[in-house]
Amino acid sequence: MKVSLDRPICKFVGKGDDEFLHLDKCRFSEPILDMILGKYSVGHGSFVCLPESHKWNAAIKQLYEPHYTGGGGQKWGLDPAKPDPLNLYEKARKVIIPAGAMLFWLQDTVHGVVKNKTDHIAWGLYVGYSTDVERAKYTKVHKVEEVLDRVRVFKKGVSPKGFPSIDTVHTYPLRFKNFHRNIGNFVEKMDQASSKQYGFAKRKLDNRDEFVPHLVEYDPVDYEPPRLSKRGKELLVGKKRVYEFFRSDDADGDDTQVGGGGRCDECD
Repeated sequence: MKVSLDRPICKFVGKGDDEFLHLDKCRFSEPILDMILGKYSVGHGSFVCLPESHKWNAAIKQLYEPHYTGGGGQKWGLDPAKPDPLNLYEKARKVIIPAGAMLFWLQDTVHGVVKNKTDHIAWGLYVGYSTDVERAKYTKVHKVEEVLDRVRVFKKGVSPKGFPSIDTVHTYPLRFKNFHRNIGNFVEKMDQASSKQYGFAKRKLDNRDEFVPHLVEYDPVDYEPPRLSKRGKELLVGKKRVYEFFRSDDADGDDTQVGGGGRCDECD
């Protein structure tokens, strides 16, 4: 098994989607029984899900796919404006996650999020656990083998190309792609003069003689990869591929130098 941090949770008071039932995987794909997702709550938190829905994959594909033929994105989200043959919205349940606790679910479990109705910021982490088997879909979408992307992230301290759900990781909120002028306010709040992480430029809009603010992310300055134990290396690249990517120069196997293959040009 490997672990991949999906993203941190920082939900402000009154923020968050009201109803968003979805699956963190490619739309209507086959069941993925060897991937487990988890949510850790720093404070008192909650989680919305449909218990036992990991067993409904065939029924969901048969009954819902005809109504969701268009659109992009990797994950499938239930649209309240479209038919709901299995009454998924009615079957959703809210699960309380006590402070310091973690909840796990299979990737084929339909789940969702709700607004933060507390009087404090909700902090936490989303974590994904899966086997070290490569996913062809990741390579197709992001043009890099998944394990090579993990090595690149480890060596350079940058963001991965995609989340465990295979959705693309963006430098700034995705909504700015559709509402591009809004990024101007976002950029103005940043310390452009001393920023070593971002380049500030203008991007020309497609088929229009107009330029809008744009960000380019640089590699972190003075980043040093953390030292990994033997088990840490196995989690990063898979047990069968440790010796392909690492060569150990000490008895404990803690050397973190990546080598072998020479196929990850971005890693060097």
